[in-house]
Amino acid sequence: MSQGGWEQVRLAIGCDEHAWREVLRVVTRAYTAAVRGGAAGLGLKGGLHLLTAALRNVRPPKKSIGKHQVTLREAVLDVATYTVFLGTMGAVYVSVEEALALLFGQDR
Repeated sequence: MSQGGWEQVRLAIGCDEHAWREVLRVVTRAYTAAVRGGAAGLGLKGGLHLLTAALRNVRPPKKSIGKHQVTLREAVLDVATYTVFLGTMGAVYVSVEEALALLFGQDR
């Protein structure tokens, strides 16, 4: 949303400038935590699947009876699920922390 759009939202809810800056700080912090958590999930789980695929291609094939080979679709879904999980966890953690600071924290 553009800066003018955010200003219209602030005026519509009747929030003063100091409180609005605090709201934007909290939203920005939660968004940043979600992106960082998602990037960590993508790096960890995606790297694990890439390493597994690379090692599978380098090593000689073993006769594996009943061993499940991960398909590309399963790997992408696994990475996406883990990425969303860590992103959500980061955003929820920061949101709860900010709510606790608002309720029980000392005024600056």
